[in-house]
Amino acid sequence: MKIQSAFLCDFAEARNGLLTAVSTGITRVILGVPFTLYVAGYFLLEESEQQPVHEFSVTLLDQDAHRLWRTQGALQVGTVIGLFPGEPLLAPFVMQIPPVPLVPGTRYDVRISSDDTSEVLWLYAVAPSVSGPPHPIGGQ
Repeated sequence: MKIQSAFLCDFAEARNGLLTAVSTGITRVILGVPFTLYVAGYFLLEESEQQPVHEFSVTLLDQDAHRLWRTQGALQVGTVIGLFPGEPLLAPFVMQIPPVPLVPGTRYDVRISSDDTSEVLWLYAVAPSVSGPPHPIGGQ
C-alpha cells in the first residue's frame, strides 16, 4: 500500500470511497484564531494488496522531531466488485489533528506512514498580524 496523495486542509470526509476536502494545501496556520486541521488523501492498493490488513500512522512532529500527536489505524479493503483484473484501488483516508500548542515561527511536520512508505507534509505556525488579514495565497 502506497500513499498516492496527501494534503492538509480545513475539513475532509471520506464516504463511499470518495473524498471531499475543503481548503486543501494548507502550509501555515495563524495562531490566536480558531482553526481545524485535517490530513487527508488516498492510499493506492494494487490488486494483490486488497486482501491483507495494512497499518498506517499519522504523526505531528515539532522542528526538533519531538512527537506532539500520533494516531494509528489499519485498513483492509477485501474484495471490491466492479474492478477490472489488475486494476488498483484508491482508498481515501481522513484524520483530524486535534488542537495542540504551537509556537509562532516554528515549522511542524505531519508524517503519514503506511507499510514501507511515508510522506511528510509541513506546516508553519504564524503569529497573528496586526496590520490586516493574511495573504490568501499559500495557505491560511
